[in-house]
Amino acid sequence: MNREAYLLELKERLYGLQEEEINDALNYCEEYFNEAENEEVAVADLGTPTKFAAQLKADSACRSETVKTSNHTPALLKRMMMIFMGICALPLALPFLLCAILLILTFIVLLAVLVSAAFIAVVILGYGSVASLISLLIHVRSLGDGMIHIGISLIFLGFALLGMLTLRYLMKRVFPLFVERIALFYQRQKGVLKHEN
Repeated sequence: MNREAYLLELKERLYGLQEEEINDALNYCEEYFNEAENEEVAVADLGTPTKFAAQLKADSACRSETVKTSNHTPALLKRMMMIFMGICALPLALPFLLCAILLILTFIVLLAVLVSAAFIAVVILGYGSVASLISLLIHVRSLGDGMIHIGISLIFLGFALLGMLTLRYLMKRVFPLFVERIALFYQRQKGVLKHEN
């Protein structure tokens, strides 16, 4: 692969990054090609454009301040995928890569199970609240029975609201924390590989 083809493919692979970051990466590669013995050596040192772009995107995701302060799930998922692609691009030993993949998959499955369980619990508690109110309207025999039904409805409604707030809290706190840990893992592995070389 020659210089022009490498830079063209790298520019295509860096789609989604800020223009300044793309220009910095292309300028770095231009300088690297200028200082290398020949183009083949430069390509071998830099790695394929796909791997080089994946590492640049992961680095960008790790240092992105706007995403770090954001609690929006789509932005965090995008950041996590960029870091994951960077981990895949690192020349890691197979066990480290498998460990990262298993951790990410385990977290995603655990998150899906927790969200599903919380949603089902909220629906059941909401249904219990509505059922108790309907029972109040149909089977009111005395003021005491009415108060018991209203109390049960309010308890179910309170648990449903508590469940929704807990789920929201966990999504805002746990998911960003997990993404930060994955970013830290990526940065450590990249640092270890730099020291070994």
